[in-house]
Amino acid sequence: MNIRKIMGRWAPHGMMVERARSRFYDDYRAWVRSGQQVSWDTESRFDNIVSVDGFGYTGSGAVVDLLREYACNSVLGYVSPIGSRTRADESVGEVNFLRHTGGLLHLEQAFDPHNISSIYWNDALLKHTMRLFSDSALYSRFASLRPFFYQFLYDVLDLSIDDMRENVFTPILSLFDKRHHLFMLRDLGLDEYRALCRQLLQTLFNHFHNKAQTHLILDQVVSDCRFREEMFAAYLPGFRHIVVYRDPRDVFAIAHRLNVSWIPHDVDEFIRWTKQCYRGFDSESKTYLPICFEDLVQDYDATVSRIESFLGLRAEQHIFKHQNFDPSISVRGIGQWTQMPQLRSECDKIKHAGLGGWQGRYE
Repeated sequence: MNIRKIMGRWAPHGMMVERARSRFYDDYRAWVRSGQQVSWDTESRFDNIVSVDGFGYTGSGAVVDLLREYACNSVLGYVSPIGSRTRADESVGEVNFLRHTGGLLHLEQAFDPHNISSIYWNDALLKHTMRLFSDSALYSRFASLRPFFYQFLYDVLDLSIDDMRENVFTPILSLFDKRHHLFMLRDLGLDEYRALCRQLLQTLFNHFHNKAQTHLILDQVVSDCRFREEMFAAYLPGFRHIVVYRDPRDVFAIAHRLNVSWIPHDVDEFIRWTKQCYRGFDSESKTYLPICFEDLVQDYDATVSRIESFLGLRAEQHIFKHQNFDPSISVRGIGQWTQMPQLRSECDKIKHAGLGGWQGRYE
């Protein structure tokens, strides 16, 4: 076991968070002192930016893998070790700095005039944002993209009080840091803030474009955000949204088989969790494209045709068919709950709970 893993196992989590954020902020300050300038891209080079989302082991990675097979697509996403035929080295993880706590979608609350604002809340939010930036594969693996993260921070930050002896504003966030900072945001309008975010995102994503590509496929970039399609489109030019769902009994079985800690193992809690995740979901939506994992596997041609129509793809662009997603392999992921008889009574209860677009789909 290397030293990083040892430290990760034994060091307090808060200490690791503070150190990562401090490194990012130190690098940001060095960039400001250098006087460097960045050149923003004024337009997206992609016709469409597509987010493929799910709610915990729903099979959204299968749709991402399918879309890797089109010559016109560039893909940024996680590669699942289960079921995917995609090489592991193609994984760049999920782009989490939009949807997670402190992400760009969360930070916009500080610039929304309809919200109550506070210097203390904004300081805490921005500290979370910096940690998400520093954790992102786009930041850590692509050094040429780092100045764009710094410039964005510079554009939203009005004042920083650095190297305080103590943090009296958000002390719970600084228990393990010997140096404390207070961050105050600029007085930006909501539209101004969203324009800055759009500028950042299209510049970062253009890095992954080549002349033949028209679509950028992103994994879980806006999941868990209650289907606010108009807001997403303000951030991502040419935004298109695919939402993947599956038999919740299989999600429940996977949670038990893989011991997934963030999916409840108690059936009543699982039912409430699923209802929370699917609040606002419409399996007949015309705004986003709902895709049932079982349909993709068992009715492959028709489902692929729906996806192509929604995204404006052509069948002849699907030149790497079955190289990343093979339904003959993924069919093993259907009906997993039937292989776990100890969960039979719980799965019967899930069946009658009317969950997540599955009403009327049970055998």
